[in-house]
Amino acid sequence: MNEQKIYRVVWGEHRFYMPIGLKTLSAFLIVLTIMAGGIFWYTTGRLARQIEEKVSTELYAKLQSSWHIYHSRMDELRFGLAQAAGEAHVQRATAAGDHALLLRLLKGYADLRPHVDFWFAVDDRQRVLARGGPNQRRDHGDILRLEGALGRVLKSGDPLQATIRLKREQLTHENEQLADRIERFGLGQVVVVPVKENDRVVGALTGVILLNQNNWLPDAIYRFLSVNSAVFGSLLQETRIISATSLPKSVFSPMILMPQELTGRIMRGESYNGRVLMEGLPVYVAADPITDHDGNILGGIAVGMNIDEARELISTIQRDVLIFTILGVLVSLILAAMAYRDTTKPVKALTAAMNDTAAGNLGVRVELRTFDEFEHLGQGFNRMVMNLDARDRRISRFNELSKLLITSLEPDVLLNKALNSMVLLTDSIMGIVYLHDEKKKTLTPATSFGVGQENLKTIKVGEGMAGACAIEKKAIVLKDVPGENLLLDAGFARVKPTGVAWFAMCYKEKLLGVFAIGSLQMYNEDEMRHMEYLVSQIAIALDNALIHQKIEQLSITDPLTGLFNRRHFIEKTTHRLAEARRYHFPVSLLVLDIDHFKRINDQYGHQQGDSVLTELAALLRQTSREVDIWARYGGEEFVCCLPYNTASQALEAAEKLRRAVADHLFSGLTAGKITISIGVAAIEEEEAQTLDDLFRLADGRLYQAKQAGRNRVQGRTP
Repeated sequence: MNEQKIYRVVWGEHRFYMPIGLKTLSAFLIVLTIMAGGIFWYTTGRLARQIEEKVSTELYAKLQSSWHIYHSRMDELRFGLAQAAGEAHVQRATAAGDHALLLRLLKGYADLRPHVDFWFAVDDRQRVLARGGPNQRRDHGDILRLEGALGRVLKSGDPLQATIRLKREQLTHENEQLADRIERFGLGQVVVVPVKENDRVVGALTGVILLNQNNWLPDAIYRFLSVNSAVFGSLLQETRIISATSLPKSVFSPMILMPQELTGRIMRGESYNGRVLMEGLPVYVAADPITDHDGNILGGIAVGMNIDEARELISTIQRDVLIFTILGVLVSLILAAMAYRDTTKPVKALTAAMNDTAAGNLGVRVELRTFDEFEHLGQGFNRMVMNLDARDRRISRFNELSKLLITSLEPDVLLNKALNSMVLLTDSIMGIVYLHDEKKKTLTPATSFGVGQENLKTIKVGEGMAGACAIEKKAIVLKDVPGENLLLDAGFARVKPTGVAWFAMCYKEKLLGVFAIGSLQMYNEDEMRHMEYLVSQIAIALDNALIHQKIEQLSITDPLTGLFNRRHFIEKTTHRLAEARRYHFPVSLLVLDIDHFKRINDQYGHQQGDSVLTELAALLRQTSREVDIWARYGGEEFVCCLPYNTASQALEAAEKLRRAVADHLFSGLTAGKITISIGVAAIEEEEAQTLDDLFRLADGRLYQAKQAGRNRVQGRTP
């Protein structure tokens, strides 16, 4: 029963009459005055501080992102050297000191990666086997020293990528042109990858990128992060920029000293984020120290922004606020005049429509195109009336579905009709009906709507939402389905449901299955109540259909083996023979018997004999085709109709069955083995004109097989 609610709006008697237009105008002017004053105060005071804080936060975030760019070329170089070091011919060449091959290798890598300044191949004693960098000297045999990085890799056998300090004398020895970039010391990115042969380090491949006066890193940071940046090196208590963004008005300039307050923090291994003076200009700077592989501070990387840019942003905001305040006052006057005019007519239209609806006319609709709240009110009124009308029609269709359920006695047909009707009635997009197997404790999909076959599988009771519903035996509703895995076929695209409901189909406390249904909209309480009622009616109809199916199944099957009984086999085979004569396809018949079955009953008892018959029936069905028709003809005798099989094909099939039975280990038997004899007949034989003829021929040949020693297949003799 619906709870009575009253939504009350009653003003006090002290209120005086005021036109809506005047109310709107007054409200607009008051709000705009307060808002304009507040925004002006906010932009001149708090906003300026917040913008500075935001700039500092963004700079630090961009500084952290700069490290990814800083390491990108080293990562790429390490990957390439690791590939080369893993090749067998490189390992052999390094172990043998093959200068020519290693030189070709390094020159090839130098052509592919011109940004790498130095390339080395060394042996396990750090002797240079080959150099391959552009304009790099070509002699070899000397000892290469890279601030201990090379020795660490040769000792540990692990790759290393790090930043190291390079002396001018060392660079002059390798490439005089690059040595001119630095005064006393430079910074370089180094990657060392060990070369192993038979798990023994025989040398290493090395690449070095000089950072001094190399603008690729600052320019890459500006290109990806839109911020000025610089790399600076430290020596004692002095830090000097060695590379900076190559822009006309860059915050950083090459070779200038970094401010002392920033230098002090960096030399202590700390980050810096704040204001500094760069060449007399105030800037925001965020910086992190650069360390070598032993943790020694070599310099740092910094990003910065001119303070004037932030101040210009604040001034722009203040100017825009003033302009929009003036425009807002003008617009408020126009809107106030429109509000009074646009109120009366929509109110009258809504009042008349509500009166008609109250009189019982559910076909009433309003059309309000006022482009304001009244249009929303009109749309809400239309939705309300449409929902009332839909609810009325839904109740009628639910009644029709209830009538439909009592007319279906086949479970598959019943569930398919029920699911399709439920999906139609509730405007759903998907549905699945699971049947409960009490013995196996599983739920198997019986029919579905809008769900791909890949999403249909047998589940255990208790597994997933359907399994939980089966255990709790009550409805479960899931709103806002998480994840993107459940996509359903809507006929033209795959869509994701918004609400899914599961209902346990129970009758007299017995679980028959689970009914799942999903929609692009969430189900309301009214729909849930109706669906829960309908599912209970479906459960009653399903129980009746299952009982009818069980009775019908018992009438056509052998209760012990589950195969068809003799009467139903004759009906189906007679129908097959008629089809064969009409459409001219072959049909064969097998009659088989268990050899010495009486001995099994005498030795193990009739209960074990029944177990052997049941196990044999399962084996026969497993070994044959789905189109083959099996029946227990009597006692230990079985028959099978083989459509589309000629006499020769039937003989092959019979022989396959005989071998399968002979090889099978039957439970409960000491030896575990039994044999069968099979007689084969086909309608292609002249004397086989009717089903009785086939039985007579196949049964006679079964007798011949028994006489010939059993455990054999007997067909027509030439």
